[in-house]
Amino acid sequence: MALLSRLLWVGAVATAVLIDPAVMAQPGKGKGEEKREEKKEKREERREDRQDKREDRREDRQEGREERREKRQERRKDRRKELKDKWGDLVKRPEVRNELGKHARRMARLNRLLVVADEANKPDAKKKIEELIAKEKARHEKRMAKWNEKKAGDK
Repeated sequence: MALLSRLLWVGAVATAVLIDPAVMAQPGKGKGEEKREEKKEKREERREDRQDKREDRREDRQEGREERREKRQERRKDRRKELKDKWGDLVKRPEVRNELGKHARRMARLNRLLVVADEANKPDAKKKIEELIAKEKARHEKRMAKWNEKKAGDK
């Protein structure tokens, strides 16, 4: 009997030495736990990828802003020359200047919306914005033509 208990003891010790201590310390850890860890790692990788893409888009937008900022004065000068050539001294009148400012603000907003819709790949929104741009241009032309007729009638 002592021999049998001694053999069992030796067998238990030998088994404990041969089995990985990490497995013995965590008896419940198995394939399910490994899969959870793998999924967690994949989630973290996807999160990092999304953050990298966001940063890249942010940098691209920043570069675009800087390019537009550099060309702003030139665009402004060209636009003023176009208006002067098209409408003449009419652009000096206060109500015409107000209309030009209103048109510029509206067009700036619509053009920005168009860029955002294009970046977001939203063709329906882009189509609607283009319709609004055409509508605003028609409204502006009608208004300016009215003042141009008044100016011609005053002479």
